[in-house]
Amino acid sequence: MRTYNINEVKSEDIRRLKHYLDQKGHSAPIEDIFWFEVPQELLSETQKEHAGECGPYVFPLETGDTWLMLELLIRPRNTLHCSCIAYASEAQRSHVIQRLEAILQEMEIAS
Repeated sequence: MRTYNINEVKSEDIRRLKHYLDQKGHSAPIEDIFWFEVPQELLSETQKEHAGECGPYVFPLETGDTWLMLELLIRPRNTLHCSCIAYASEAQRSHVIQRLEAILQEMEIAS
């Protein structure tokens, strides 16, 4: 699995981040998992074709006690197995990492 990991985050900062992500609508049905939606303009051709049936597409972010793990596998929220599931392109990867880093900076969480 390809991931972007941030370790040695203070537990208090993890709690604050989880609250922030909940408030901003990034919660997933699984505890400690949050979703970042992939913007329509960054979807691959296959993902665009499948968007109506499979989408929306998300990057899962898992939170631990002192770490964050952002999966770089784009998943549709509405299906588990499809050809539209793929590792992020360079543009998709750059977008989601910059987004996460901007949130951490806004919240003054050292990463």
